[in-house]
Amino acid sequence: MRTVFRRGRRCKVVFLTVFTQKRTLRTEMKILFLTSWFPSRVHPTNGNFVARHARLVAQDHEVTVVAVEVDEHLPLGALDLTHRTENGYNVLHAYTGYGPKTPAPAKIALRMRAYARAMRAARHAFGPPDLIHAHVLLDGGMVAAQYANNWARPFVLTEHNSVYLKAGALSGLRKWLGAYACRKAKFIMPVSEQVGLGMQTQNGLAGNYRPLSNVVDEQLYCLRTPPQGPPFRLLHVSNFEEEAKNISGLLRAFTNLPQAPNASISLLIAGDGDLETLQAMIRATGADNISCSGPHTEAEVAELMQNCHAFVLFSNYENQPVVLLEAQMSGRPCIATPVGGIPDIVLPGETGLLVPVADEAALTQAITNLRHNYEHFDQEKIRQRAIGRYSETAVRAALNEVYAVAVGNSGAAS
Repeated sequence: MRTVFRRGRRCKVVFLTVFTQKRTLRTEMKILFLTSWFPSRVHPTNGNFVARHARLVAQDHEVTVVAVEVDEHLPLGALDLTHRTENGYNVLHAYTGYGPKTPAPAKIALRMRAYARAMRAARHAFGPPDLIHAHVLLDGGMVAAQYANNWARPFVLTEHNSVYLKAGALSGLRKWLGAYACRKAKFIMPVSEQVGLGMQTQNGLAGNYRPLSNVVDEQLYCLRTPPQGPPFRLLHVSNFEEEAKNISGLLRAFTNLPQAPNASISLLIAGDGDLETLQAMIRATGADNISCSGPHTEAEVAELMQNCHAFVLFSNYENQPVVLLEAQMSGRPCIATPVGGIPDIVLPGETGLLVPVADEAALTQAITNLRHNYEHFDQEKIRQRAIGRYSETAVRAALNEVYAVAVGNSGAAS
């Protein structure tokens, strides 16, 4: 039993025993997740896809998550290190206090201090990890490269950020540190091939790339018979962020749909964004068949998927939208734009329809076409494809293979 500190008080932490088998590679290892994207008291759903990876890895390994978050409610320079246990893994969350007007060098220094404090606490409580798994290069991957070197441990990186789809994502010192981290990582695992290509060809981040999908719980997101219509129910789930999700364009395209008494179409927009602003946008359309709700738990989102006929995402840019994976795991066809990793997810005529970015007329027509040809989409086939690519079974096997190779090649296993 070890001790970790929170606000000057001690709290006991119990950790698991690591076993080995006949092979030199461990089947159960200590994995340390390192990230700035993770559900927190500041942003309860931020980085929930990282939490799903942690939950998945904890089925086979002892997992500790170190996460750093800015909390503007804390005084400047304050540091609050908290500990919690959830879904079979430990989370050490370091909250650092500063605001938007804090000078950039001070922000960097405060974040690095938060990482240092949390990493010391994690090592003291749980011992040195066998492997560090960083999520998001800036700044998890950069910090992981430093500690992997100091602790003589291998590290791997999962990249979720769509910023690398364009050139110039990093500059100056960040570019140098990012390039160094990518060279040192045993594997770089972008959640879509497009982001991996963007990191290499558009941003010069050389490394050992191996795309690995986000994960969806195939038991929770199960296939159910769509509700009896009318109406034909469309669902959109996001954070309502206008620049990326183009909510206003989605609303305009939907209000241009021809509606018939026996073939009506409804739209539910759900998520964890600014509901007040969204409600005002919906009222401005004058439509009575558009509604909104949120925020929702993961189980509630799964239920929303099962209670719709199809999913729609009219984004200007994306990486690998987990909501599309969830919809297809539920057997629902999707309408989306061909940005980021979406062309690998939405196959026209098979798992849904693609429309050009910002083409509202094309979106209106696609919704109409999907409604009229809905029976042509094989929902069981959509789900089976999703199981083979995004399920816990598929991603768990791929991650374990990466971990085994990374530790075996590093000489860290014993």
